[in-house]
Amino acid sequence: MTAIWKTVAPPYWAYFGQRLVDLANIPAAARVLDIGSGRGTSLLPAATRVGPRGLAVGIDNWKEHVQGTFFEGKQRGLDAWMVEMDAEHLGFRNDSFDYVLSGFAVCWFSLRDVFPLLRDGGRIALSSWAWQQDSEWMGELIGRLIPEPGNTDKRPRVYSMDTVESLEDVLDKAGFRDILVLREDRAFVFRDEEEWWGVMESSGWQNHLARIQSSGSGVLEKLKGDACAMLQNHQDADGIRFTRSVLFAFGTK
Repeated sequence: MTAIWKTVAPPYWAYFGQRLVDLANIPAAARVLDIGSGRGTSLLPAATRVGPRGLAVGIDNWKEHVQGTFFEGKQRGLDAWMVEMDAEHLGFRNDSFDYVLSGFAVCWFSLRDVFPLLRDGGRIALSSWAWQQDSEWMGELIGRLIPEPGNTDKRPRVYSMDTVESLEDVLDKAGFRDILVLREDRAFVFRDEEEWWGVMESSGWQNHLARIQSSGSGVLEKLKGDACAMLQNHQDADGIRFTRSVLFAFGTK
């Protein structure tokens, strides 16, 4: 990850983080664990929900995220705790939490390991990408220059895609009941080409762009120029518009 990504998340993360917390309907005084907190887009709204009588603790294995999110929580006057921890090795006692959240990180850990951490009747709330219009579009553009080996459509991908069925299956196999998966499609607008390109540089395409840059002088600049020209097809009165689709999945212990 680049230094940009460590400090500034793309704006849509905050929206979907808040939506995850809202849809989970977390009450005051609840005990919440957020796995893969990043810059706190789910953790900080959860801390607001549970209030001073609850507990909101997030884990992440990036020290910069742990420090930055803890500091931001304090600036907001929230009791949001961060722990540097690998999601594959969760160091909490069983029956510790009323809710476990995870935004776009379900591929990094086992839901079977999460299940015991919840109290009886506790809820898990997950979000996962179903589709990202501009990342698909960016993948097609980059695939023309550096086709991905073994990928039949030649497009590199930088995010995990799930379906309603795949999330229902993984929650069921982990032992959860009352499973519900919702899909939300939402358009996001970028002010201009530079803002959109900045998000692409800081949301998973770094290694691909570095490969393109190393392939020859001016190649990356040409890619950017071609991309910015094609962005006009997605321009409207407010700016450059792309749609992202997210699945929100819930289950009860």
